[in-house]
Amino acid sequence: MSFSYPPSGVGLTVFTGSEFLISLLQGLYWVTTVPGHLRQGDDGMLLLTFKSSNASWTVGPADWVEFRGADMFFHNGTEPVARFQGGWVLDRYRYPYVECRAMLSIQFEEQAGRIGPVIGLRTAFYLRGVYAFAGRERIAKLDPLAGTWHQTNTQNHWPRMRVMPAPDV
Repeated sequence: MSFSYPPSGVGLTVFTGSEFLISLLQGLYWVTTVPGHLRQGDDGMLLLTFKSSNASWTVGPADWVEFRGADMFFHNGTEPVARFQGGWVLDRYRYPYVECRAMLSIQFEEQAGRIGPVIGLRTAFYLRGVYAFAGRERIAKLDPLAGTWHQTNTQNHWPRMRVMPAPDV
């Protein structure tokens, strides 16, 4: 049994089962899991789950995820996967909550690529509106107008924030 997504029928096919898989689109795999069953990405990979009150979609796998201001990019992407516009907008749908459950670390970067503080290792990364969390700790707040991430408990504003899986030991 299968059905098309998005409703406009752009050629994506979803197969039902314990996990729904949607075909490859512009280099991204779209996955949605049965409620209550989150899965980590493949070895060294990340999956992001976008959640709203009536929907849940997971995208990935990705080697890492980078936030350039209000835009979210996968490691090799030239176009944003999602963008903050009053919520995280993915494929025209707005999600107030995004999560990534994996052993990971988060780092802040300047525009020129200089690496700032690194936060990790943590078992999860969350976005709740403009707030970013590493586990239960709030680590940053997005300023969508300035296009920067204000690191919690500091005066530092960073144009980039990168979420990376923990290296295999």
